[in-house]
Amino acid sequence: MPFTVLFIFVSCSKTNPSTTTPTTKNNAWCKITKATTVLNGSQSISTYTWNGNTYTGKDASSGIKEDVATYNDNGKILSYTYYNSDGSILYSYATEYTDCANWCKATKRTDNTTTPPVVTNITWNGNTSTEKNTAGQTTTVTTYNDNGKVLSQTTYNPTTGAVNGTTTYEYTDCANWCKVTKQTTVQGTTSTVLNSTWSGNTQTNKDGTGLLKSVQIYNDFGEIISQTVYNSDGSIGLTLTNEYTDCKQ
Repeated sequence: MPFTVLFIFVSCSKTNPSTTTPTTKNNAWCKITKATTVLNGSQSISTYTWNGNTYTGKDASSGIKEDVATYNDNGKILSYTYYNSDGSILYSYATEYTDCANWCKATKRTDNTTTPPVVTNITWNGNTSTEKNTAGQTTTVTTYNDNGKVLSQTTYNPTTGAVNGTTTYEYTDCANWCKVTKQTTVQGTTSTVLNSTWSGNTQTNKDGTGLLKSVQIYNDFGEIISQTVYNSDGSIGLTLTNEYTDCKQ
C-alpha cells in the first residue's frame, strides 16, 4: 500500500503494508489507485492497477514495478512482495487468517525473503493472539478490542523471554470505525506518549510535550486521504495524499 508514516498506529506503508490497521472498519476497505508523496521537497508518485483483489504498484515516472499485493475479500493482505529497482525481490511475505465473520484473525505469517522461509505461528485465546517463531519461542502478544483494533502489544526477546517493550492504544467512536486517542509505548524505563485529537475525520497527533507530530485526514471508511508529518522545528517533513476506488463495507 502507499507510503504512510504514522507515529501512531500500525498502518499501511508503501514498503510494508500492514496486516493491522487500528482505524479501519472491521471488514471495510478501499482499493488504492494513487499515492503522492513529497519528502523534503522531492515528489514521488505511485500508481496501482487492480486485477480482482491483487494490485501492482509502479513508479509513475519510470514505470518500474514497486510492489504486488493480494487481499482477501475482507481487505486483509494474503501476500505482499516489494521489489528493488532492478526487479529483484527485496522482501516478500504471506499471511493466513481465520474467523473473518467479524474481523480476520491472522494464524500464520511467512517471510519468504529468506531461504528457508521464516514462519511465525499465531494462536488465539479470545481476542488475544500469541506469536511464536519456528523454535516455539514467544515473540509477540497482542490484545484486540471487539472491532479488531489493537489495545496492547508486547514484544519479547525470544531467547530470554524478557520484555522488549509494550505499546497500548486507546480509542473512541468505534460505532463507525475506531479513532485512536492515545498511544503509550514503554521500553525499559522509558515511556513515550502520543495523544490524538479529532475534528470529524481529521486527526491531530502531538507528543507528550504538546509538540505537533502529524495530521491525518481519513475518508468515511477509515482510510487515509492525506497526511502531513512535521519536523521538530514545526516545518513540514513529509506530505502524502492517497486516492481510492471501490470502497466496500
